[in-house]
Amino acid sequence: MRKEHAAVIANHNVYVMGGYDGVQNVFLNCCEVYNVKKDEWRFFASMNISKCAFSATVVNNRFIYTFGGYDGQNRLDAIERYSITEGDWLLLKIRLKLPLSNCACFCPEPDKVTVFGGGFSSGFSPYVEQIDIKTGIWKTLPVMNEGRDLRNKVCFIDDYAYAVGGLNSKAEKFSYKEKKWIPIPEYPLSDNLDSWASALCYVPQEYSNLQVRNKASLSSGIQEESKEFERLLEKEKMIDAEIKHEIEKYKLRQKRGNAPSGALSAAAAA
Repeated sequence: MRKEHAAVIANHNVYVMGGYDGVQNVFLNCCEVYNVKKDEWRFFASMNISKCAFSATVVNNRFIYTFGGYDGQNRLDAIERYSITEGDWLLLKIRLKLPLSNCACFCPEPDKVTVFGGGFSSGFSPYVEQIDIKTGIWKTLPVMNEGRDLRNKVCFIDDYAYAVGGLNSKAEKFSYKEKKWIPIPEYPLSDNLDSWASALCYVPQEYSNLQVRNKASLSSGIQEESKEFERLLEKEKMIDAEIKHEIEKYKLRQKRGNAPSGALSAAAAA
């Protein structure tokens, strides 16, 4: 059992690393990989440091890099590199500029990794740094509008990196080409977990394998998957409707909460 671990995808494999075992009360350096095609798990080489709350990304489709983390006593400035072809970890001599837990990272171009956000000695970090993995040289990029506890939740798509939550319900995106942060609308639902960032991206035409399997089933004369697909599609529509309804209720509550007391009294009388 692990939580606060990191996971990345490379070559049809999902690599899961480190984390914290709440049952055994230990920090982990063990790693596992899930082969999507074979539908099976196996262990691979353990990291040098047992840790949780670190960020990870794939670089050049050859390496997995991890940044920072927490070892149970201290935030870390350590950087580790796993060679997918060689199958071993290396603890690098170069380090983060300051120890970070729950930062995020992404690889926007070959040999470059951008690291930002996370927890540090002064709260949540707004700082953004980029490392050239060939030279080991750090470059400072524009800071976020506010510090965020990103927990390795970042989407980089179409030249933009998205930072969602991590302090409140606000969000912003980073234009890698223009090197600037741009505020985007905050998400409408909020709770006490807003300090835990979250982000997810997907390509719509690749989203539903059910549709692909459904077409294959029809061509082979098997109708059961078609019925299952239709049932799941209807269920998804119902869930979407419920979500929209909750959002509208939330907006209405917010509107009422911001309205003057006189306006509320008039609305009640009406």
